[in-house]
Amino acid sequence: MAITSAPRKLKRTRQVMSTLARHGLGAFAAGARRWYTTVLPHRKARPGVEAIPVEVRVRIALEELGTTFIKLGQVLSMRPDLIPHSLAQELEKLQDKAAPLPFDVVEKELARALGPDFREQLGEIEPEPLASASIAQVHRATLPSGEIVVLKIRRPGIKRQVETDLAILHDLARMAERTVTELELIEPTRIVEEFARTIRREMDFIREARNVERFRRHFRNDPTIYVPQLYWQFCRENLLVMEWIDGIKVSDVERLREVGLDPKTIAIRGAQAILKQVFEHGFFHADPHGANVFVIKGNVIVPLDYGMMGSLDDRLVRQIEDLLIGIVRMDVDRIMTVLENLGSIRPGTDTRSLYSELYDFLDRYYHVPLYQLSTPELVGELLDIVRRYRLRLPPDLVLMIRSLMLAEAGGRRLYPEFDMMTLAKPYVKRIIMRRLSLKRRIKEAPDTLEEVETLVRLAPKQVQSILSKASQGELSVRVDPAGIPEILHELDRSSNRLAFAMICAALVIGSSITISAGFGPFLFGFPLLGVVGFGLAALLGFWLLFSIMRGGKL
Repeated sequence: MAITSAPRKLKRTRQVMSTLARHGLGAFAAGARRWYTTVLPHRKARPGVEAIPVEVRVRIALEELGTTFIKLGQVLSMRPDLIPHSLAQELEKLQDKAAPLPFDVVEKELARALGPDFREQLGEIEPEPLASASIAQVHRATLPSGEIVVLKIRRPGIKRQVETDLAILHDLARMAERTVTELELIEPTRIVEEFARTIRREMDFIREARNVERFRRHFRNDPTIYVPQLYWQFCRENLLVMEWIDGIKVSDVERLREVGLDPKTIAIRGAQAILKQVFEHGFFHADPHGANVFVIKGNVIVPLDYGMMGSLDDRLVRQIEDLLIGIVRMDVDRIMTVLENLGSIRPGTDTRSLYSELYDFLDRYYHVPLYQLSTPELVGELLDIVRRYRLRLPPDLVLMIRSLMLAEAGGRRLYPEFDMMTLAKPYVKRIIMRRLSLKRRIKEAPDTLEEVETLVRLAPKQVQSILSKASQGELSVRVDPAGIPEILHELDRSSNRLAFAMICAALVIGSSITISAGFGPFLFGFPLLGVVGFGLAALLGFWLLFSIMRGGKL
C-alpha cells in the first residue's frame, strides 16, 4: 500500500466520519472514533434521515465522499455474493460524474504527459469535454493526419487522493473486523485489498491500453466485433488515445431501429461475444453495460472502456469445467469438491445442509426446458445459497457471472424473446467434451504422473512423522462434535435391535428344547411352555421386522 501524508489522512478521516454520521450511519463511525478521538468532531444525523432506507443513505453518502467511495460502491454492486441484493441494486445507481476540469488544467496534464509540444502532436483539441468522470475526462481531437481520436486524460492529483482514501478504508476494515462480529465472515480487509488492486489498475492507462490490444487479438477474425484503434505513441500512464467511434449506445433501442439496425441480431451477437470471452478466451469485459458498448453500421458491436476486465487463470478454468460437469450430471459430490478446492467453504459450515440445498436446487431445474429458465432467477437463487452459507467465491468468478447476467438483461431489452441459455448450451457442451476427451487426458497425463511421483516421494516421510508423533504421545485427532449425538442415537437403536434379535433367538431355542423334552403341562398335546415361547418369539420377531421396514433400513 502506498504511503500517504498523515495530516492529509486525518483531515480526510474527519470528512468521511462526518459524512457517515450525517446520513445516519454514525454507529459505524462511532467505532472508529476510538482511533481519532482528538480529531473527530461530534456529528449527529440529519433530522428525519432514519426514515430513508439504509441502502439509499449508503449510496448518497458514497456519492458525497467522491471518487474512491463511488468506485467502491460500484465494485460492491458487482459482488452480490457479499452484500444483500437490495443494497447491490441501489449501488448500481451510483453515478460516476464530476465537474469538468478547466481546459487549461487539461492542457497542463497533456504537457506533463507528452511535453510542451503536445499541440503539434495531437493537432486540434476540442475544449468542451465529451464526458467528465471522477478519474478521467474525455476530449475529442483531430490529429495533424486528419484522424479523429479520443483523449482520456487522468485528473491531476487523483492518485494521491485515492491512496489517502484507501489508507482510511484499510483502517475502517480492520476496525470493523474487530468490533462487529457479523462482519468477520465478510472479511472487510480482504474486500478492501481486492478493491485497491482494482482501482489502481483502473487508474493506470498503460494497463488499459494493454487490455485493448489483448482484446483486439482475441477478436481480430470476428467481423461482428470491432475494437477501436489504439495510438500507442501518445499513450502514457495518465493519457489514453484511441480512435473516435461514431456509433449508437446499445441501450438506445429506438435510435438503433431508426437508423436501420437490427436489435435481435445485436442481442445475439453481444451474447455470443461475452460467451466467447468467458468460455474461449478466459478474458472478458467485466462491466459490459449499455454506456460501455456502441453499435456501428452492419450491426457491428464496439466495446469501450477497457479499464475493468476479468481474467480466468488455468486453475480457475479447470474448476469451472468441473463445476459445469457436476451441474450437467447432477453430481453434487463433484460440486462440493470444487467448492472445497476453491477454498469457498469456510470452517464450521454445515456441509450436510449445503449439500441438501444444492441437490434441491439442481433437482428443481434439472428437467426444465432451457427456454423456460430465467437466468436472473436461477443465478439469484444460487447467490442466495452463497450468501446464506457464507461461501467465499473468487472475485473473477463472480464478475464472470455478473457479465453473463448483464448480457442476458441487455439482450432481453433489445429482443424480448432472447434466450441466453440456448446460446450458452453449445459452449458448455464443448467445454465438457473437451475436458473429457482422450486428447485432454493424454495432455494432462504428465502432470498427473508428476503429482503421483511427488505423493509417493513424500508419503514415507509423512507416515514416519505421524508414527513418530504417535509413539511419543504427541499425536492428536480433532473430532467435530456436531454429528456425535446422531451417531450415538444410531448406535443405541442398532444395539436395541440386536438385543431383540438375540431374545427372539433364545426363545426359539429354549422352546424347541422344552417341546423335545416333553415337559408338562400340555396344550393340545404340546408342552405349554414351548408353545408360549414360540408365540412370544413370533410376536417379537414380527415387531422387530415391522420396526426395521418402517425405518426404511431393511
